[in-house]
Amino acid sequence: MRLVLHDSVTTKEIVGSVSKHYNIIRKKVTTMFLKSAILRSQQHMARHFAPATSIGAASAIGNSFGKRFASSVTAEDSPPASETRTSQFMIVVNNEDFRAETAVLNKLSEKAEETDSKKLNVLTVVGGADTTLVSLMHPNVGSVTGLDMSPNALHLLWLKHAVAVSSLTTSEAKEFLVHGHNGRDVLREQLLPHLPEDSAEFWLQGELDPDIEYGILRKANDNPFNACLRELLEKHHGFHLSQFDTMSVAEKEELFRVIQAPESTDLMFQLLKPVFQAAPWFQKLPQPMQEHLLSVIDQAGAINLQGVYHVLRDADRGILPLNEYYTNVLRFGQPFGEGNDTMALPPWLTDSGRAALKAKQGALRTVCGKLEDLDEFDGAPFDVMTLSNCYDFTPEDVATESIKVLKEKALSDGGSILIRRATGLAPQILADAGGTFDVCDNLHMHDLAILFYRHPGSIASASFHK
Repeated sequence: MRLVLHDSVTTKEIVGSVSKHYNIIRKKVTTMFLKSAILRSQQHMARHFAPATSIGAASAIGNSFGKRFASSVTAEDSPPASETRTSQFMIVVNNEDFRAETAVLNKLSEKAEETDSKKLNVLTVVGGADTTLVSLMHPNVGSVTGLDMSPNALHLLWLKHAVAVSSLTTSEAKEFLVHGHNGRDVLREQLLPHLPEDSAEFWLQGELDPDIEYGILRKANDNPFNACLRELLEKHHGFHLSQFDTMSVAEKEELFRVIQAPESTDLMFQLLKPVFQAAPWFQKLPQPMQEHLLSVIDQAGAINLQGVYHVLRDADRGILPLNEYYTNVLRFGQPFGEGNDTMALPPWLTDSGRAALKAKQGALRTVCGKLEDLDEFDGAPFDVMTLSNCYDFTPEDVATESIKVLKEKALSDGGSILIRRATGLAPQILADAGGTFDVCDNLHMHDLAILFYRHPGSIASASFHK
């Protein structure tokens, strides 16, 4: 069964047609799921990258992609400047912390051991792909379906998966991901055998050369909120987050004051708006969606600033390690540097993580489509559905009704749904949808990513019984 992506929007789920979007936006009551468009959106490069996409690793691209484009990058070319955001992806690292999903899976594993249950069938919304891979690594997970409306998000997932299961050393993998070292050679010789056909075709396009030749996780690909924050601090106040550990007490206090200042929220909006408008992924969105994104950038920017303040405060107090995966992305624009550095690795790139993923090749499948279409493809119901921050800017009543529909369509009896909502009320939404909080309490304490950093109400998981 194939799910067809009906519009070139990189959000998790959009209910209705583009014309309906416009009316909904004008009424300020949106039923669209805004997850990836604001915080983790990844671009449709062109409509020919959104054919009906089969479930599974062997999904085939249409006949229109019979040839591969030649690389446009030469050895003499210089990498794009860190300020040059030409990537086809809004984010390449998840905005939410995979440790929250792991906590839920751990709790469910304890219950499974008591009842001798089968391994879990999990659905994740892909975005930056990290959570999907970490979920697949879990010893009590038997299979994972990664869903996203953006085919680019799925191609990013398969690229990271290919790196993890390849024969590259950890140092070589880091050099490829951050610096594009031997980019095309690594892609052809090491990664293509592990990529589905459509993803192989995607990454062989000349338009993707910057991401292959200079690194998909390079600083220029950091999400716009992090990038604009660093620009705000560096160019307007002379603060460099990469030097946070060497700042004096007085300098840190001034930094904290600047981050919390109302004028910083205003400046963030001024910096973010042109970055969004100039981005290739943004320009290809339908006009109503572009208008809606621009209308909520100020709110999203303010939430990010609040999270940054708390992350750095806790790091300064020793409550949070400064050398932490998501904090490194914030400070340096990339999760790690040279192959031999000591910056924290994502779990899927550690030796144990890679071994787990190699042992589960064939257990990952991807679907390009909408959450509302989950009942249209073959497969068993899901034991766990982690929906990320689909409901960030969705009214509570709309989010509640959506959860009710999803639990009936795609969730097993007693299965769990995890949601995030940067604006809060995640537990209330799940409770109103009929959820029971018998899985894992205080999930927000597991979330160390900036957007949701230990914020009560921003994340919750509940089980549903039919």
